[in-house]
Amino acid sequence: MLIKTVTIEDRYNGPPNSANGGYTAGLLARELRGPVQVRLLSPPPLATPLRLETDSAMASLFHDDTKIAEATVCQLESRTPECPDEERIVNAHGTYPDIHHHQLPSCFVCGPARSAEDGLSIFPIPFDDHGVGCLWRPHKSVHDGSGRIPSEILWAAMDCPGYFAHRQPENLMLLGSMSAEIFNLPKADQTFTVWGWQDRVDGRKYYSTTAIFDQQGQLCGKSEQIWITLRPN
Repeated sequence: MLIKTVTIEDRYNGPPNSANGGYTAGLLARELRGPVQVRLLSPPPLATPLRLETDSAMASLFHDDTKIAEATVCQLESRTPECPDEERIVNAHGTYPDIHHHQLPSCFVCGPARSAEDGLSIFPIPFDDHGVGCLWRPHKSVHDGSGRIPSEILWAAMDCPGYFAHRQPENLMLLGSMSAEIFNLPKADQTFTVWGWQDRVDGRKYYSTTAIFDQQGQLCGKSEQIWITLRPN
């Protein structure tokens, strides 16, 4: 077993005081090969040394004795449609919650309170009867040393569109699990299409799928997610 320490910087928050689920999942997924499922078990703390344990079959993230998340190799089951036409998204009439109506306005991925230099500025809106999507041009602050997008940033970018796919922005849901596969680490100096769609709903569990396509319409990554609505107080 390999053990190392990782720290998630404050920048990569989802809720104000914990890490973005997709980004956290992506950190664990880097330790395994192929499609990976990550179950989020406890809010990942920010700016705190965390213990990452990895063997050939599993990666687990701990804060002291509390398991934060665990990752295992999996198989993705949902279909992947073709990349939606860019013009359909540009001309869509859907709206996105502003800073006063967004459930988590400071989220690294989708928060309207974050500047384009600091967050990902992924703001998916409905563009047809089934999907939500947006165009995304990554800021240079999330490029790696070779000018590509790191896999954990791709995981993060595929996170929040799965929430908005359910078209219930007034209801707070948290990511319970995310399964994803990264097919390539694309060059970052291009405009990507990020797409999400609802699969089904089962009680408090909302199932969705997301994908990222490069400027040529090639699939860069795909995810399957389970979102969980919070119980009323």
